[in-house]
Amino acid sequence: MGYGPRWGYGWGANMGSSMSTTTSSTIPVGELVVDLYDPEQKQLVFRGLATDTLSTKAEKNTKKIQKSVEKIFKKYPPKS
Repeated sequence: MGYGPRWGYGWGANMGSSMSTTTSSTIPVGELVVDLYDPEQKQLVFRGLATDTLSTKAEKNTKKIQKSVEKIFKKYPPKS
């Protein structure tokens, strides 16, 4: 219990015990990295990244990969 200039009316008289429940889940995430190097200059020319949640179905993951590759290469060649 208390009253102060920044506290307002403070704690209640009947605080009792409290209980909380925590749950966790795992969400599989895949990451695709495409690096293009210039072997003569020995330097990275382009890097494309894509992340997405994975499905339990291989066909869905294949489609996600294809869409990600298309999206990555829309940004290639990089603009100076």
